[in-house]
Amino acid sequence: MLDGIERSANELKEFRVQGDPTQLADLEPQILQALREVEAGNERLGTLMRRLVDEGAEFEGLMNSAQGLMSSLGESSATLPTVAARLETASAGTHRSQPQDAALLDDLFARYTMERERDVHREFLQALGLSSAAARRVAAVEPADDGIELF
Repeated sequence: MLDGIERSANELKEFRVQGDPTQLADLEPQILQALREVEAGNERLGTLMRRLVDEGAEFEGLMNSAQGLMSSLGESSATLPTVAARLETASAGTHRSQPQDAALLDDLFARYTMERERDVHREFLQALGLSSAAARRVAAVEPADDGIELF
């Protein structure tokens, strides 16, 4: 764009030297309009650059704040394994299965209608180190295969 302006300025100088002064006077309003547009463009560009600098500084502040938060989060999360281990140690052996717990688990197991639900129930009990009489009884019964394929 600047190259085009420079080229036009050089052509205008050459026209002034070789051309008719009345033609140059006729071009003056167009030249002034072009200069006003360039000045207005410069003002807009200056405004945009100031805005970019201001928003860049704001963005940098937000990024620094986020970095600080992430750093403190990292420090806080580093203590989680230790806290979890202490809680696990403190709670070891404090919860003993009660007879009413077993009855509740058996009742819940009896409500399942799908084998996958029962499998999940058994896996959950096993992960907690618990057992259920109903879950053991049903697991012991093998489904009868009559050889008929439905689908």
